Amino acid sequence: AWKHSSNEPSREVNGSRLISKLAAGLKPRYHFAGMGIHYERDPYRNHRVLLEAAQHVTRFIGLASVDNSDKEKWLYAFSIVPMRKMSRMELTAQPPNTSEFPYMEIIADLILEERASAEERNTSNGGQQYFFDMSEEVEDHVDRGGRRRKKYDDEGPSARQARVQQPCWFCLSNVDVEKYLVVSVGSHCYAAMPKGPLTDGHL
Repeated sequence: AWKHSSNEPSREVNGSRLISKLAAGLKPRYHFAGMGIHYERDPYRNHRVLLEAAQHVTRFIGLASVDNSDKEKWLYAFSIVPMRKMSRMELTAQPPNTSEFPYMEIIADLILEERASAEERNTSNGGQQYFFDMSEEVEDHVDRGGRRRKKYDDEGPSARQARVQQPCWFCLSNVDVEKYLVVSVGSHCYAAMPKGPLTDGHL
């Protein structure tokens, strides 16, 4: 759950891929987990910016064990307004520290395993075909050879810790987006001018 967040758990925790898949499908506003440690990651978005309608963010909160020796937080108090009592603007508001969806690679891995299992059954069943319905974003994580792209595979813990996520100045869902630098918005991409000193090729 920590991927793309600006902070990480204080120690490594083994998560559940099936729970990740469930969270991806349900898109809860709050996701509580008994991780044995306290960890509250940045809220993450449940839609693809510019490609899908804005949706509410998910806030993931891991709680430590009751009366733990490290005195980590094991209780979380909050008040939540029901969706039906919120306007769409309130519901889909994206906090400045909102991160990208963290489970995409996990979902891609699960689909690849299901595909491999189906192909094995296909061989034993005399050529019956199986089809998988993947979103474009999941498909982007799976190459044509049926293997997940190794974007993060070679990054060890030190590399992940060294990467600090800064606020996204060009993300249109960010309340602090610098729209004057956005040149054009299209169906699949948009052009933005670089931040920095003016150059000869600057528009």
